[in-house]
Amino acid sequence: MIRRRIMLIGATGSGKTTLANVLNQHDDSVHGDVPFSGCSPVRCGQEVVYGKHTVDVPGGYFDTPWMYNHLISIAQNNASHVVFVVSQSQRSVAGAPGLAKVFGCPVTGVVTQCDVKPENNAFCLKQLQHFGVSEPYFNVSVANGSGIPELLQHLFDART
Repeated sequence: MIRRRIMLIGATGSGKTTLANVLNQHDDSVHGDVPFSGCSPVRCGQEVVYGKHTVDVPGGYFDTPWMYNHLISIAQNNASHVVFVVSQSQRSVAGAPGLAKVFGCPVTGVVTQCDVKPENNAFCLKQLQHFGVSEPYFNVSVANGSGIPELLQHLFDART
């Protein structure tokens, strides 16, 4: 039996690994009561990492169009949910229009580092729309924990 996980995709430096560390600390047994306890040190690498609840895909898969077939294959074989991650700290233009529409599982949009550069928020929301991600979108900050409980509840409710 294949264990389905939450697949995180986004541009290099968008905060996927930091978010994966938070999601992997979530305890399924406390469903509905979501504690936030920070995150583990950030790991950097170019390999797909399978965590307790996540599949963390390197930004290179998202930044490079010829890698999209790999994204789709990983999602088909492993994902219960795909999360598009964009960072409010940068104005990345990687990713193809409508890419979210190719996945056969629920897709969610997350804006990370929502506590920095608020002038980029509208750009980030337009990026998620550009990718074809439907609302609701989640603005989160791992640094101060804002938006994390709502995102955890949304993602883990969707899996049950």
